[in-house]
Amino acid sequence: MTIDVRPLAVAGRAIRAVTAGESATDGRPARDDRPTADQAAQLVGTLVHRLLARRLPAGRDVASVVRLMAGSFRAEELVDVEDSGPIAARAADLYVSVRNRPDVAALLDAGDWHAEVPFSFAPPDHPDRLVRSVIDGVVISEDGTATVVEFKTGAPRPAVTTPAAPPAT
Repeated sequence: MTIDVRPLAVAGRAIRAVTAGESATDGRPARDDRPTADQAAQLVGTLVHRLLARRLPAGRDVASVVRLMAGSFRAEELVDVEDSGPIAARAADLYVSVRNRPDVAALLDAGDWHAEVPFSFAPPDHPDRLVRSVIDGVVISEDGTATVVEFKTGAPRPAVTTPAAPPAT
């Protein structure tokens, strides 16, 4: 008996995301497979963070950044994307506008830039709890000073921009 162990190779683009189940009643897709505005914005943000992690020097223009992004998309990110061009262009534009800001350029160029830095923190008042996350970046200057950098690429969320209501009395 012969067993074929070669990996499967499929050329082309997926027709539908595997998460897009079918309606139980008529066999049509249960949802529209195009990315929502929120999903597209999230992908743009992910791409901007990926570009920042590449430590590119300031001063690049949008067209050169778009060219650099050719291999920046992961296969699973493209499943629901009909045309990645507009998403790449938006990410490149946003990246260039952030990276070329004088304050950001000065900070990132002034030290050793570390992207996507994991951290853990046990609050002193709750030593039994552990907070784990990832910081967008940390810049270590020549004198050893560490500056934490957090980039926000999306629109502010109401929950973040609206102050909490005062406690009821």
